[in-house]
Amino acid sequence: MKQVFDNINKRKDSFKDHPIFEISLKSDPALAKERFEFWAPGFIHLSMTFRDINTVFLPYKNPENDYQREISEHAAVDAEHWHMLLKDLDTLGLNKQKSLNNAISEIWDEQYRPAREYMYSVVNRLVNTNGCHFKKMALMESGEAGVKLFFGVVAHNSEEFERIYKQQLYYFGNAHVEDEIAHAADLSIFDEVELDPELRDECIALTNEHFDGFKQFLDYKYQLSKDHPAFQPAKEAELLAS
Repeated sequence: MKQVFDNINKRKDSFKDHPIFEISLKSDPALAKERFEFWAPGFIHLSMTFRDINTVFLPYKNPENDYQREISEHAAVDAEHWHMLLKDLDTLGLNKQKSLNNAISEIWDEQYRPAREYMYSVVNRLVNTNGCHFKKMALMESGEAGVKLFFGVVAHNSEEFERIYKQQLYYFGNAHVEDEIAHAADLSIFDEVELDPELRDECIALTNEHFDGFKQFLDYKYQLSKDHPAFQPAKEAELLAS
């Protein structure tokens, strides 16, 4: 499994210079609230599907060994992160009364379709593991790596928001990433497992499929955001002062 985890770290690191992170870091700090107001609705479907992944597709109803127990216990923690998003939607002023028709239309808006397709591809890969705990761990850790990378950068914007508005963001803030780190899956029981070559290659192929989808998700976020007024770059003097 160590080779599988090494591939996950390699693929994750290859996205550190993606342009979505560049515009996120260089955007005007004063527009942090506007950025989250623009982004947040697109994370509702993603966050709730992530909950289903961690309650329906990842855990084992009756774990038979330490591998399955570790996956199930970690999934139970991740299944609660959607509560953080609800707090942020309220803090950002997006939790205004509206009809269910309007809310559903917004969540399933066509502009968010690439994000939904990304999450459905994750579900599809998990279904096709046929319950293999090594394949599930490969996919779970791939997802964890992407989450930590993405929200680790987004947290920079939440710090600006909190500095200006004196309110904390959780899902988009440091609390999300810190919770991921504090409750990281115990990889030690998987590290020393020597997979047979065929299964090892299948696990690595699954991680590559995941990160290919993750790249498409990042590309979509960049195309959606790059021309939006909330992502206009800060002046050089403002960047130096921030």
